[in-house]
Amino acid sequence: MTSTSTVLCADHELPSKKRYSGRDFSAEELASIRALIADNPTCTRADLSRLACQALHWYKADGGLKEMSCRVAMLRMQDDGLIELPAPTGERPKARIVFTERTAAQSIIEQPGNQLAPLILPTNGRHLTKRLYVPQMLLG
Repeated sequence: MTSTSTVLCADHELPSKKRYSGRDFSAEELASIRALIADNPTCTRADLSRLACQALHWYKADGGLKEMSCRVAMLRMQDDGLIELPAPTGERPKARIVFTERTAAQSIIEQPGNQLAPLILPTNGRHLTKRLYVPQMLLG
């Protein structure tokens, strides 16, 4: 169970329809997700999302399970007091950004945008070769 106690609404108090992750969940579907969690107490959140997708026939266009959408939906359901998920089992992934001298803050640009040199992004035909973060500037 989660570390903070969630007050769940009773089965008879489930909303007739609730929308999460672009999908409408009926009261029956919400009750079946509750039952799925209760029937599989050793499953991780990821396992439960896969089981829920299979039970609800929730698939992507390519035929794969909508696992991430389901996980987000189940977290929102928990926030709304409709279900209680098991505690997370893993640690949050570490940030992928490696801070170096090149990522350190640069000097502030104080010129109006129309006085700056044009921004040129190298391409390999169709796609940018690097993903760059370019903060939006107010043009003066």
